[in-house]
Amino acid sequence: EECGTKIPENTTFEMASPYGLINEVEVIEFFVQKHIPLALHIVQRTNGTGGLSGTILNQALTLLDIAYIQANIDFYKYSLDYINNDIYFNSVELYATGTSEKFIPGNGHYLAEYLYHFNGNFWNLIDSNITSTNYNRISFPTVLRNINGSLYGIMDGKFVKKNGNSWLTIKSGIYGQFNGNNNKNIFLANQDFGVLHYNGTDWFRFEELPWFHYYDVEVFEDAVFFLATDGYMSYIVKGTIK
Repeated sequence: EECGTKIPENTTFEMASPYGLINEVEVIEFFVQKHIPLALHIVQRTNGTGGLSGTILNQALTLLDIAYIQANIDFYKYSLDYINNDIYFNSVELYATGTSEKFIPGNGHYLAEYLYHFNGNFWNLIDSNITSTNYNRISFPTVLRNINGSLYGIMDGKFVKKNGNSWLTIKSGIYGQFNGNNNKNIFLANQDFGVLHYNGTDWFRFEELPWFHYYDVEVFEDAVFFLATDGYMSYIVKGTIK
C-alpha cells in the first residue's frame, strides 16, 4: 500500500557488495544472559579524546555496574570511536531493554520484557509486557528505536509510537527493521514490503529497490544505509538525499 507525499525526488540509492564494506557507522549490542540483561549502544568520540568521564552516560553505566555487582552478574562495557557529538554523552534520552524468563505452572515458560529509562540520575522501569500479575501479559514491541527523543516500535504487525503509558498505532499491517534521524524521516525495510519511508504523515514505497530480507537500518541527515540479503549474498544498500 502506498499513499501520500514522496520524499525528495533526487533521493538516489546505490548497492554495494559485501566486498566493499562501508564503515560509516558501527553499532554493537551486547546482552548479559543472567537476571535482567540490558542491551545498550555505547558511543565514544571520534577523535578519541574526552572519553565518558563526567558525562551522564558514564553515570548511567556506573549505576549499572553497581547494580550488576550486587546481583553477582558480570557486566561488560564496550567503547568505540564513531560519534563526535556531546549531545550523545549528556542526554537523558537513554533507554535500555531487558528480558527475564518466567514460568507459570500449567502454562510453561515465557519471556517477561522490560523497558527502562535513565533520567539523568537513576534507571526507572517505564513499561513492560507484565501488568498486575504474571497472568496479565500484554503486547510489547519486538523492535524499539529512540528517534529524536520519541520511542517507536514494531508490535503485533503494527508500527507504533509510545504515547504516555500506552503505544499509539501509526500504521497497521507493517513490520520490519526501521530507523530514523527525526520524526519526519523514518525508513522501514522488510522482505514482505520492500523499503518504505515515513515523513511523519504519509508513507512511500521505493519500488526500485528489491524486496530483500533487511536486517539493519541506519539513517543520517543526508544518507540512509540498509544491510540486506537475498539468501545467497549480503548487500549494503545506500540511499543519498541531496
